Amino acid sequence: MSENSLITDSTQNSINAISESINKMLDGLENGERATLHDIIDKVIAETGVQISMANGLVPTLVRNYPGVEIEKGRNGGVFKGGKPKHIDARPRCDTCHQVVRVKPATE
Repeated sequence: MSENSLITDSTQNSINAISESINKMLDGLENGERATLHDIIDKVIAETGVQISMANGLVPTLVRNYPGVEIEKGRNGGVFKGGKPKHIDARPRCDTCHQVVRVKPATE
C-alpha cells in the first residue's frame, strides 16, 4: 500500500514541476509572441528532468488549459499568448470590388 502512495506522490510531484515550468515559460511570453509545443516540451524536459513520454503527454494538455493562450495548427501555428496577431493588408484596394489594385510600373 505504501508503494502505491509513493508512486502517486512522485507522479503528482512531477506533474506539479511540469506545470510550474510551463507557467513560468508562458508568463514570460509577450502578447502575440509565438512558441512551439516542441520547444516548450524540450525546455520542460531540460528544466525538470522528467521522462520524455510524460512531458509529451502532459505539456499539450496543460498548455491548452492555460488562460489567455491559443494554439494554432499548421505551418505558421504554435502557441500564442493573447492570440495570434491579425494580418493587416495595407495594399490599396478598389472601392467597389475590394480587389487589390495593381499598378504597373511605368516603362520608358
